[in-house]
Amino acid sequence: MAQPSDGDTSRIRRLTRTQTAGTGAPLQGELEEYPLADVLQFLARSRRSGHLALERGEPAQTAAVIVHEGVVVSARCPPASGDQVVISLLGWRHGRFLFLAGQVPSVGDVTQGLPALLLEAARWEDEIGRALAGLPGPDTVLHRVHDSRLVTTRVSRLAWNLLGHVDGEHTVMELVQGFRTAQPEVAIALRDLWQSGLVRDHADTGFLRRIAVRRMVPASGIDSAEDRVLAAADGHRSLADVLLLTGLPGEEMIATAVHLIEASRLEIVAGHDAYRDHLDPGLPERRW
Repeated sequence: MAQPSDGDTSRIRRLTRTQTAGTGAPLQGELEEYPLADVLQFLARSRRSGHLALERGEPAQTAAVIVHEGVVVSARCPPASGDQVVISLLGWRHGRFLFLAGQVPSVGDVTQGLPALLLEAARWEDEIGRALAGLPGPDTVLHRVHDSRLVTTRVSRLAWNLLGHVDGEHTVMELVQGFRTAQPEVAIALRDLWQSGLVRDHADTGFLRRIAVRRMVPASGIDSAEDRVLAAADGHRSLADVLLLTGLPGEEMIATAVHLIEASRLEIVAGHDAYRDHLDPGLPERRW
């Protein structure tokens, strides 16, 4: 990771003068404008002590870093803590931070100094870049491929677990950064899923038009995914129609329909072959 330029340093200094003019005023900003590496290096040079809180929206995460006299001593991004959290946070490109000065413990769960953490973050970035070189861009939304024949594809356990999070809503980088494993390992797993044909950059839902379902139990009237699917499944509509009527995200509707079919609450009235070929329950379900 590159060291901050003089311009970066002066921006941080301007931010500090502006936002800490009043007693106890916090230091805060957007990571797009003030990268975390610059913020931490500023805190180190000025030997600040206090709590640094961070948050971002996609994937939704919050984190806390404790700095004692400029030294990062503790970091947590639930459920992880320690050095790996700081390294992961250095890869955040979007989000907000808030630093509140105050007395903090002088020791914690971070064992490496800031220069070593910055070097490791740079190594992560290089490894992730190499792993994702053959995939679409980092902002590309990925979709699962619904093909039961792929259930025998040999990929790592991490890759199978990661597949459960590919939901047609999250981008390449959101998947890499949001999974609770070291990001280079997740990037390699995602590359393996792509190369194995288990994920792609467009939705694979045309087969839903060939599967018609009928509810075997009445809808309860409670506004839930299961109730929406049951209410729409009248024996004449295809799962593609059900998807449109429920307004659910595609992968959520599919997972809900499979669950209801396996629980004998929905019955397939047409398209048994399509169901077997595309929605075999042996494929990983979504894991949240």
